[in-house]
Amino acid sequence: MKKQIKRLMALVLSVSMTFMVPGTAAFADEVQNADEVIELSGLSGTIFDDVNTGDWYESYVGYVLNKGIMTGKGENLFAPGEELCRAQFATVLYRIAGSPDVSYSAVFPDVPDGMFYTKPVLWASQDEVAVITGYEEGNFGPDDMITREQMATMLYRYAEYKGFIDSETDDTIPGEPDSEGEESEVTDPEIIETEETNAEESEIIAAELSELDKYPDAALVSGFAQDAMEWAVCAEIITGDNGTLNPQGTTNRAVCATMVQRFCEKFMPGELKDVDMSASCQRVSITQTSVEEGIFWIKAEGVKASMDIQKVQARVWCYGVNEDAGWYTLEKQPDGSYGTGGGVLYHGIHFGIYYADMYVMLSNGVRLYVGSANVQVDGSIGQIRVVNHVNNVYNQVGRDLYSCYMWVVNNVSYKRLPNPLEPPAGYTSAEWYALQAFDLGEGNCYCFAAAFYYLAKGLGYDAEFIQGRVKLRSGGYNLHGWVIINLDGASYICDPESTRDIGRYNFYMQPVNSPVMQYEW
Repeated sequence: MKKQIKRLMALVLSVSMTFMVPGTAAFADEVQNADEVIELSGLSGTIFDDVNTGDWYESYVGYVLNKGIMTGKGENLFAPGEELCRAQFATVLYRIAGSPDVSYSAVFPDVPDGMFYTKPVLWASQDEVAVITGYEEGNFGPDDMITREQMATMLYRYAEYKGFIDSETDDTIPGEPDSEGEESEVTDPEIIETEETNAEESEIIAAELSELDKYPDAALVSGFAQDAMEWAVCAEIITGDNGTLNPQGTTNRAVCATMVQRFCEKFMPGELKDVDMSASCQRVSITQTSVEEGIFWIKAEGVKASMDIQKVQARVWCYGVNEDAGWYTLEKQPDGSYGTGGGVLYHGIHFGIYYADMYVMLSNGVRLYVGSANVQVDGSIGQIRVVNHVNNVYNQVGRDLYSCYMWVVNNVSYKRLPNPLEPPAGYTSAEWYALQAFDLGEGNCYCFAAAFYYLAKGLGYDAEFIQGRVKLRSGGYNLHGWVIINLDGASYICDPESTRDIGRYNFYMQPVNSPVMQYEW
């Protein structure tokens, strides 16, 4: 499921359609009652769209996610290649420690109260923890990218704080005390208990602690990080970067996940429990609300999750046309449900069965599937194209009848066209005339009239598109197009093409019984 989503990341966020035709009704939809709680544990890192099966960091990402040590970056992404800053790694250690509470104090001038990293940095800088000491000038540098030797140093200090390292001998102490307080038996031949260390074993330790010399760039390790880097290499938390230590190199999120997993598994096996990641939705629905516009409403009711909900999303596509899939973000409604509007304009103007898969994005950045629904969406290409243009005009001039009339007058120029202008399949005559004006900005009197007709209809007016004739001064008649607006028991003629060509007369809202010209239809 996740990999299918990954291939179809044509993002469409919150969509709001403003053009509504009076008298449209809701059409039946198919819904799914999704009472089942979607609960996942032991997740692979591939739950994220940017972590693939077989990636070297796949299992490490899965570990830090399941343990609640690291989270996603939003939109179901882990961002494995993104560099990590000092504040972020302080937060990682803080979570490993169980996120202890701490009161704010201005320890570092660049660590204000209320930031995501405030408590982690303050906790790590406490005397009894001493994971962080800051820079010489007194700042912490929360946004500075953390280097490999800095990360090793912070891990090393945390290991000292937790008693994983003998403070006098610098020896690694893996495992946990048994039920009687004695150190559990260590079977790894590379681990040497300090109480039983003899001269020969001391030589082995010395050899292990000189592992840095095997790397060509060992001399680049800063003085403050010497012990930490030696420890990290001997403990196999750091295994090298293409044959080098690269101590001043920055560390990305994938490398951080790797080092953290190795640290926790070596020194804290079984201590960190998996976090609960679950979500459910009682009812998923998608309902067509207008054939004229090809729009629909997507709804999720009774949404629940084991942690804070970051967002509720739906992946929507037209059946059989998977390449038009798009994402919608649903907004929370007054009744507690989540919903948003969508339409065929955002799916290649395709008609047919539309499917909606509903997802809940948890606060840790993981997206969980919670249900689906589908609906038959009907309409015509002509209707949808016209509606799109009408909404664009409303966005430019507002929802005012006279402003829309003048938009047509000022934005369409006259061009002689065949009469009648035969529309192609899927279009009515009025739609095709209107699209000449909207798409090309030119056309004959019928194009002027049709464009204004749809603008008036969109505003809720009782409008008629008229193809009639007008009497000429020289005698006879000429074919002509205009719009009639029926309002409060009276009818008015609106003739935008004549306003453009004969501007000295008023052709807007002419009473039908006293027009400027003699209209016949």
